[in-house]
Amino acid sequence: AIGGAGEGVVRGVTDFIIVAMVAAQAHRRPTRRAIAGFTLIELMIVVVVIAVLAVIALPSYMEYIRKSRRAEAITLVNSIAQAQERWRANCPTYTNVLASAPAPGCTGGLGVSNTGYYTLSVTFPAASSSSYAATASAAGAQLSDSKCTSLTLAASGGNFSYLSTGSAASAVCWSR
Repeated sequence: AIGGAGEGVVRGVTDFIIVAMVAAQAHRRPTRRAIAGFTLIELMIVVVVIAVLAVIALPSYMEYIRKSRRAEAITLVNSIAQAQERWRANCPTYTNVLASAPAPGCTGGLGVSNTGYYTLSVTFPAASSSSYAATASAAGAQLSDSKCTSLTLAASGGNFSYLSTGSAASAVCWSR
């Protein structure tokens, strides 16, 4: 049978417990702790937890920023390579006059990028007019990037090599 005698006993016990709890709360006076708010120890624990999180998160954030700035260097060096290839499509050699093949995103062709994080340069081997190397070297705030201090795209006879200096491998520096 549904709703037998056992259900009535459980309901009676539950009602008794609720009435007892309400009565106990009615006679309780607010304690000093309930009125005062947070203690100094509790606030110091929160400060320590925030400090530990900041110590862990800040280096990761800074590494992320340095890595995102490398994308600018890759873009600038690739734009120099594209300009050189456009020049070579019409001429038998690469140009050593970079005013005729400026890199987009740079002030006046070569030099320092608009953001100031990289200095750009292009070198040509003395005996060859069919090769060049475009390099983006860290400058300004990007000097703290010890993993990839410079990124170089070397072109020789239509083959490209992606090189870097610093503590990381070239594949790490050139990955986006």
